[in-house]
Amino acid sequence: MPGEYHLAATVDVNPDRESGVDGITYEVMIDEVRMPMMNVIQTFTLDPDMFQVIDAAELFHSNVGNTYETTLRPGKEPLGLGLSRSYVLRPKSEISAEYLQNYTDVYVKISYGPEDQRKEDYIHLQAKPSSRMIEYMKF
Repeated sequence: MPGEYHLAATVDVNPDRESGVDGITYEVMIDEVRMPMMNVIQTFTLDPDMFQVIDAAELFHSNVGNTYETTLRPGKEPLGLGLSRSYVLRPKSEISAEYLQNYTDVYVKISYGPEDQRKEDYIHLQAKPSSRMIEYMKF
């Protein structure tokens, strides 16, 4: 893990009992920065096996398209930067348990700094599942 900031990921399930279509949400959070980080860009993707679990055209998500720059400084607002994405889960009857083995794997890229001195950190995280997610995975 980088020493300049704290990085964590979570995963939660959003069951919809009315429609029967469940969702899964991933969030990556940077906080507790120990040095100024200019123009922070967060990007994450999931394990390729998740294509068999979620109904999506891509597993990639980023804040690179934001119309504003985010700079993080120790003890200053904003105190952190989160990036989240929700996906539609395939029906449980279509999901094989072998594809769920890596559902907590999140591959993150954090890029920051002035344009001529960008620093890029590549990190493999294990997303912390919510209690609701753990219960859902017992099917």
